[in-house]
Amino acid sequence: MKKSIFFIICILLTSASAVFAQDTDGDGLEDAIELIYGTDTGDGDTDNDGLSDGYEDTNLNGSLNIGETSPLDADTDDDGISDGDEADYSLNPLDSDTDDDDLNDGLEIGRSTPVPAGVSDYSGKPYLGTAGSWFGDSDPASKTDPLDTDSDNDGINDGDEDKNHDGVKDATECNPVDADTDDDCLKDGDEDQDYDGVLDATETDPKDIDTDNDALTDGLEKGRTTPVPAGISGGSYAGNRVAFLGTAAGYTVDADPASVTDPRDADTDNDGFTDGTEDADHDGLVDASESDPNDSDTDDDGSSDGADCNNVDPSIYPGAVEIPGDGVDQDCDGLELCYRDTDYDGFRPDASSTVISADCDCLDAGEATAAEPSGDCNDANASVHPGAAEIPADGVDQDCNGEELCYKDADDDGYRPDVSSTVVSADCDCDDSGEAAAADPSGDCNDSDASFYPGAPESCDEGDKNCDGNVRSSSSESITESACFSYTAPDGVVYTTSGIKVAVVPNADGCDHTITIDLTIKDVDVSVTQDLATLTANATPAEYQWLDCDDGCSPIDGETSQIFTPSTSGNYAVKVTRDGCEAVSLCYPVVATAIVAENSLTKNLRVWPNPTSGLVYIDPGESISEIKVVISDVNGKIISNTIFRDSQVISTYIEGAPGIYNILIIANDKGANIKLLKN
Repeated sequence: MKKSIFFIICILLTSASAVFAQDTDGDGLEDAIELIYGTDTGDGDTDNDGLSDGYEDTNLNGSLNIGETSPLDADTDDDGISDGDEADYSLNPLDSDTDDDDLNDGLEIGRSTPVPAGVSDYSGKPYLGTAGSWFGDSDPASKTDPLDTDSDNDGINDGDEDKNHDGVKDATECNPVDADTDDDCLKDGDEDQDYDGVLDATETDPKDIDTDNDALTDGLEKGRTTPVPAGISGGSYAGNRVAFLGTAAGYTVDADPASVTDPRDADTDNDGFTDGTEDADHDGLVDASESDPNDSDTDDDGSSDGADCNNVDPSIYPGAVEIPGDGVDQDCDGLELCYRDTDYDGFRPDASSTVISADCDCLDAGEATAAEPSGDCNDANASVHPGAAEIPADGVDQDCNGEELCYKDADDDGYRPDVSSTVVSADCDCDDSGEAAAADPSGDCNDSDASFYPGAPESCDEGDKNCDGNVRSSSSESITESACFSYTAPDGVVYTTSGIKVAVVPNADGCDHTITIDLTIKDVDVSVTQDLATLTANATPAEYQWLDCDDGCSPIDGETSQIFTPSTSGNYAVKVTRDGCEAVSLCYPVVATAIVAENSLTKNLRVWPNPTSGLVYIDPGESISEIKVVISDVNGKIISNTIFRDSQVISTYIEGAPGIYNILIIANDKGANIKLLKN
């Protein structure tokens, strides 16, 4: 075997001597050395990694030595980055993890596919790519700094944060480009202090903003007042640096950093309330209305905060003396002692009677506060109490003054002047002269005259006897009106001619109201003269707008002249505006002149007889499913407009006096104009 190898080397050296110092591909390696190494003498970069073969074989000896990249392996260190790209990124092409953070360089810069193996461009020499065991980046959009062991400067190596080394931030991992993964104002490394991913007794969870679930963030419980800053990684090559996140916006810093709670104990002072319940606004500061999460008896009343119903008032605790009607549950039994108001009219019967309430407001039925007056003379009737409003004419002395109020009816006509005028009565029946009961109606507009009352008989011009606020009298007026086409007068009569008109209608009082109307009726001429394909509006002067009847009578752009010649066949009308009035003509069928300048319908079209006594036959010469026949006189007036379907020979009749008529025959956007003489 050794002899065979020696023989081969001798042959190679002999061949090399023949091409001594020859470097065909100019890569810095003599062809003889390339023959020994196995590289391609006609390809200066055999492995297509961006580095010449001579650059990779630094000592030009035709063998792979320590400190050299392989000219036959595009990714010498199998990190997913070609040897030439590693030089561009200032990475070590001989070390797959340049910064020793347990993440390969290719994964850190976002490479998801390996460097492929292949063959050289000239003689097809095979070369290697990234080894099959390499694992690429599953999230290429998220990168770390391959020259910074801790890209986000949070105290934990990138590889310890991306524990499965796949480039994706999983639910159980910290983010290697977020210094504060859970946004609690603590660096990830300050929370997982031994960087093992296990939550130890003295650590907080860098993936949970509130490790002890007490509604206070870990950073606030530790007294942090500033968020973890975002920044840029510190790798030596600027092109590899990445931006990393810090604490997200919206974090609440500790308003009292000197007072801290235990982020691993939801109830730091063991008083039965969680820290977040006691620091209700979650700002780290004990406010006047809050209990202290570091003091189990905030108000020092001998009752723990968890048992006390008011932790900031030392006069309130279980067993304290209850004060009636003050809205405070002093003894913490969930009940309040209220004053009594049985009829719930706002007056107590006395100053000492009390009832037990299920709440503290003393506002429920039968309850009263200390501020409510006493002295109710009938605590069973809510409408009776000192100072109560007296209800007139009900037979009850509500205010207990021994008198009754009656309504007033001074003229004794059975009607009160209003609902409030009263007189004091010595008895409770309200039947004496000048008095009225509650049942008597009100609204008497003259309580000194018995003939004036609501509903009294009343004629026009007799005064307001029925008290409706109106004096009934006749009225008149003159008006000037103008209208388009017709006018409906106030009495409902419709006028179509101008002149002086008179309408009589009832006025608001029911009396006659005479209206003299100076009326002007305006009309609009919408007649149209048709001369074959030209339409002329007869009204002048006026404003014109030609309309396309086949498109919902839509306006035709730019067609506002008196005369309109369509460029395409169809049905057209004109809207005429004059003196503020407008009207639309009938639709006129038109076959564009360009189509019917001569017979374009069928070559075998026949129309007979000509002259005719009125009856006309039309044979298009072939079967046509639908034909329109429009007959007009010499002035363009349309005599008839008929559509015939599925007829081979059509018969029609010319109505009118003897003379020359035009027959327009239209089918399939083609047509023919035929002149006929009627005898």
